[in-house]
Amino acid sequence: MAEQPLFPIASAPPSQLFPVSNKEGSQALGEQGDLTWLANASFKEGLLPAPAPAPAPVPDWYVQQLESEEEINVSIRSTHTLLASSCDDEEDKDFDHGKESLDTREKSEERRKRSREESHRHERKKERKKKKFGGQVDKKLSSKLDLRLRGKSKRWVDLDNKDFQFDARGDRDNLVYDSLYRKDVPLFYRHQIRIWSSKLGRSIHSQFGFIHLEEDDIVMDEKLREGRYWSAKVTSLERRKDFRRLKISLHVSKPKAKTHFLLPPGDFISLEDLDAQEELKANCTLQEESWDDYVIRKTKEFNQHTRERPQDESLWIAFANFQDELIKAATKKAAAQQAVEKKIAILEKALEMHPFSEDLWLLYLDTCRQKDLASALLIKWENAIRHIPRSYRLWRGYLHFRLGEFSLFTVSSVRKVYMHALQTCFAAHYGKDHAEKTESTSRAETEKNLVSFFVDLCRFEWQTGHHELAVGLFQSFIEYNLFSPPLDVGERSKRRLFSEFWDSGVPRIGEDGAVGWALWLQKEEEWIQKSLAKDQAEGTIGEESELGGWTGWYEPAIVNKGKEKDELMSSVDGPSLEDSAGAEMQDTDEDEDADIKDPEHNEQDETVLLERLGLSLQAENEVEVKDSVIWKCWSEKEYDRDSIQWLPVRISNLKASHDEEILPEAGEGEEEQLERAVLFDDIQECLFSLTTADARLDLIFHFAGFCSGPYPQWCCSNSLQWMESMEALENLCGPLLWELNRASLSCEKDFEKFVGGVEWMHESQGRCKFLANALLLLRPFFSNNFWLEEKLLNVENYRYGMSTENLGGFGPRILAKRLLKNDRQAILLLGAYACAEASAGNLDVARKVFDTTLASLSSLPVEIQSYGPIVYECYAEMEICHMSKATEKKLIHQKVLYILSCLGSRIPYTPFRVDFSPTPTDVLRAKRGFKEQIQSFFNEKRQLDVSDQFKAVVVCTSMFELLADGLEAAASTFKESFAMSLPGKRQHSLHFELLHCKYISMLEEHKQHMKPTVLRRAILQTLAQYPSNPHVLGAYIRCSSRTASTNDLRRFFDDALQRNATTVLWLFAISIELGRPGSGPRIHSLFEKAVESTKTHKSVVLWRCYMAYELEVRGDLDAARRVYFRAIHACPWSKLLWLDGFKKMSNVLSAKELSDFQDIMREKELRIRTDVYEILLEEEEK
Repeated sequence: MAEQPLFPIASAPPSQLFPVSNKEGSQALGEQGDLTWLANASFKEGLLPAPAPAPAPVPDWYVQQLESEEEINVSIRSTHTLLASSCDDEEDKDFDHGKESLDTREKSEERRKRSREESHRHERKKERKKKKFGGQVDKKLSSKLDLRLRGKSKRWVDLDNKDFQFDARGDRDNLVYDSLYRKDVPLFYRHQIRIWSSKLGRSIHSQFGFIHLEEDDIVMDEKLREGRYWSAKVTSLERRKDFRRLKISLHVSKPKAKTHFLLPPGDFISLEDLDAQEELKANCTLQEESWDDYVIRKTKEFNQHTRERPQDESLWIAFANFQDELIKAATKKAAAQQAVEKKIAILEKALEMHPFSEDLWLLYLDTCRQKDLASALLIKWENAIRHIPRSYRLWRGYLHFRLGEFSLFTVSSVRKVYMHALQTCFAAHYGKDHAEKTESTSRAETEKNLVSFFVDLCRFEWQTGHHELAVGLFQSFIEYNLFSPPLDVGERSKRRLFSEFWDSGVPRIGEDGAVGWALWLQKEEEWIQKSLAKDQAEGTIGEESELGGWTGWYEPAIVNKGKEKDELMSSVDGPSLEDSAGAEMQDTDEDEDADIKDPEHNEQDETVLLERLGLSLQAENEVEVKDSVIWKCWSEKEYDRDSIQWLPVRISNLKASHDEEILPEAGEGEEEQLERAVLFDDIQECLFSLTTADARLDLIFHFAGFCSGPYPQWCCSNSLQWMESMEALENLCGPLLWELNRASLSCEKDFEKFVGGVEWMHESQGRCKFLANALLLLRPFFSNNFWLEEKLLNVENYRYGMSTENLGGFGPRILAKRLLKNDRQAILLLGAYACAEASAGNLDVARKVFDTTLASLSSLPVEIQSYGPIVYECYAEMEICHMSKATEKKLIHQKVLYILSCLGSRIPYTPFRVDFSPTPTDVLRAKRGFKEQIQSFFNEKRQLDVSDQFKAVVVCTSMFELLADGLEAAASTFKESFAMSLPGKRQHSLHFELLHCKYISMLEEHKQHMKPTVLRRAILQTLAQYPSNPHVLGAYIRCSSRTASTNDLRRFFDDALQRNATTVLWLFAISIELGRPGSGPRIHSLFEKAVESTKTHKSVVLWRCYMAYELEVRGDLDAARRVYFRAIHACPWSKLLWLDGFKKMSNVLSAKELSDFQDIMREKELRIRTDVYEILLEEEEK
């Protein structure tokens, strides 16, 4: 392929970058010579006469102006002649690229002579054209003359006194040099604003550097030569705080007595409303104000308003926030520190007036963090808690402070803070005086906050390595609230009863054979009554039996309970607890007795083992491991034991078998078992009663989310529960990891390589079995929730899939049949079972279950029939999902229309047959029925939360409209449903968020039938409501990667992170950069901003991603080492983060450093299950 010439010839196509002139222009040039390569006007200027273009009409006002003002034309020509020499010299310097300048006098004179001849030639041509075309002037010639005069006189020639002119032709030289010609840019300089002062009495035009026309010359102001606004002199002037600027301010009426403080408006005033210009001019005043004047004025205003209205809390907050402007504007550290101290003083004064304001306390403590040390800040936090002990926000801020302070952190101290917070909040909200005034809605919200506190404590215990305590807390709290006996007793009596159940050693929720506290107590009472009846018959009842039975806190002194209790409690008492892998427990009674009877033998064994390692018991603590590989093996062993040892050990008759005399003499093996045991003393301070059904259901959701992993589907992404669960992530798995991998351009699945993991219940079969048993026991509390029914069957399916034994059959099918024997009307369970069969590929079985369920729906009670839309939705979605794989798509299309028309028309359902085909009348009837159902939901639930049934009806309506009328009708259905709720309420609704996700998924599936802007606009509207939804964020990245540039994506995430920085947004912002060439600095900058942000500074998953990126992608070992040190200092509670240093950085950190890190882990009271001497012994045996 031949190269194209830089300057194409005349036969080149008109699309070339430098097109040649027209035919007439070519002929004109041909008379002077074959110089067609000089097509650019800037190259032929001053060398050839200008081409004669075709005549074009010009405005009449321009012709009249030229004819009437001959003096101006003469002045222009003389000016051009006088300044041609100097201006041409400057032009040659600008456009001469690579050539030597012509400095000799002869060439300069020739240039001036040629320029004069050219100007005379232009004038003669203009006169000829004028006579030929009736007084009209050649437009092209006049525009070129105007352009040359503009460049030489350094201004636009204002011949018509108009405010502006349009340059319709443009300048092709801008393409050549990729910039504007420097003489086409208007010159000006910044002037001190004092010229606007009326005291000076000077003319505005006399102060600015305008160009004045005189008789035969143009005189330029000398100040123009000082430089433009980017010069050093002007820049230094801009930075001066006493430099005054012109500001336009509006007259603001004084705020009323009970309104918030109104800040003065900004400098920007919209000019779109042209009708209000007169009013705007009347209310506007011009002010000359420097930065110092602005600070003084604002300070005076705030001082005056705070003296007049000290009871206005928002006024004090605005005054304190004004100090942030001073901090940002400070150029020196001392000035910024002074502004911080002033802000603290303002807030202290405000707290004297408002000592019970949460907002003031939080702002005050956040400001003190910039100045005070950890010890001083701790005192201030405790003072704030004493003032407002029932504040949920203050307690949460205090806990975050205690977690993040490395010098103050220990597991026991933070655990005490959590327990104190639970007890204080419970006592404050449920006191005798306060409980009577509390409404049901506020009570439910308070209990949800308490449940969230409790779940945070369980998550904290799990992340510090105390897995048994975390699981034990969940077990005890669920037993205490959901399976409590129906006794009208106080909290203390209830706890005393629960202590008997907890220490009895019976199976608890999640374990095999667990029946619940209430049923166990009932069976225990039956056994006691039976024992008492037997004693009465034998006449062996003592005097103490007259004091009372079980409720009187009397336990009969029975030496041997015998076989009767064993038979009665056979369903309650089980064998020793199996661990999560299904292995039998190691602490049998025989081993315990052997360890206790022969402690000297154990000590001799330890001595022998240590001697084989070359160690001794006396010098055990002084020995150092000198090989980093040993520490890597130790971390791997610790990982394995953490995944296995997670369930609390139940010790039967703990009080009777371990009294005070035996415990100190217990052997080492027994101490390890006691560490895995959760006693009642460990949990009693975390127990409190829940009185509302919403809080109890919330507890079940939290438990299922804790055992399932991240990305819970039971709460809105704007809710506090979602935010806390995302900020507490330690690894990525499930749908969140899947969305991040889809958003990344890299094919290596970097996030899965960085911090990928498996869900909690997938780590072992024991965990799946535990969760399945727990959900099965909790099912009476959520039988009307489809998500939990589906979760139960999915967990059962996982348990069957992970089982090493051949259990036989399909797990969800066996469980569903067993549950349906007791409840034939559980249509949600039937729907979930059908979905499980469809996911397993059994479509025929799933269709049969759906048809049977919907056919029997009309014979069920009305309350159960209300859940019918959920089953219809599942059936229709299953058919649509498999439509693309089916051979007869038209038949399935008719089947889905028939299924949905039955729901819309409210007619009894009968299984679909081939000869069934909805008529147009049926379609219209179904449309009308769907609209009536949606409207009825809106009328009934106007003041309540939207239900699952409403969401199902909207989805079914949209699917019906999509199949009947197309995409536009389906989209309008979603939009109408969104308009039924206020935006503020819709932002916190889970069901509306799910509807938005369905809407985006539908548009993505049919994106080939719409413009990309429609999908992009819909996604942006959804992100405005739910900015942290992973599914919508992934959809936006996929849409923008095809239609927009990389900078648009980056700009979007920069704006979103500036508004609200969350862990999910940071992860998605990083995901679009992974795999992109040359994005290393951008990724490094994003990680630094993420870990330095106050909201995500304690995000473990971000720190782990950052460290893995430095290690595995960049290969910078020193940077990874620095990141690791910063990470453990910011998140000292995360055992997984500590172990990353042992596992991934054993070749970076020395053995001495790793040994010190393990000592720090013990000081911080993290749970360590493996001794390094075990690893040494294993290596020695090898």
